[in-house]
Amino acid sequence: MTLPLTIDTDAYEAGFGWNGRQVVSLVSGLFLLLVGVVLALGAPTTTSRFFGVICVLFALFLLTIQSIIGFSRKTAIRIDEMGVLLGGSPLRYAATTAFVPWSDVVAVELWIQQVGLWRKIHYVGLHRVPGAPPLNGAQTNRAALAVAKSLTEKSAELIGASRATVGWKFDAREMLSTVQRLAPQVQIYVDPDFKL
Repeated sequence: MTLPLTIDTDAYEAGFGWNGRQVVSLVSGLFLLLVGVVLALGAPTTTSRFFGVICVLFALFLLTIQSIIGFSRKTAIRIDEMGVLLGGSPLRYAATTAFVPWSDVVAVELWIQQVGLWRKIHYVGLHRVPGAPPLNGAQTNRAALAVAKSLTEKSAELIGASRATVGWKFDAREMLSTVQRLAPQVQIYVDPDFKL
């Protein structure tokens, strides 16, 4: 996939990398790995050893994923005079990255999904013009979209054109300021609980 390249310095860009949440996950993964090794090698029962091996495997999986995200340095979001680049998952970056020109954007929305009692996931989403072409990597499974819509009360179109602000440092104020400068015709919606 070829994405538009710009040289303009008046842009907002954030890339995947290490932040506080990734460091906590990394430390948690190392602790789990240590517990797993101790159980796998020194536990008195077969069940405890088996649990230790499961802990080691899960910790290695967690550490691998966090390392891929932390070291990838790929673009998570870029806003410039041409439009918005929604970076994809670091694990399938090319297949899930999408570029949306300003002519297809009606509004930018910063919204929150409540996950459990205490956890919230913050998102950057785009409201697009009706009939805009599907985005690269957008969720098209109707059942999955129906579940996501019921959990978030957001439209399937917004969900498909949203990216979680996880795994990258997000400066909402700077991003919104860039949107206002480059595309003043685009409306901006911000969830009242979204931390600016």
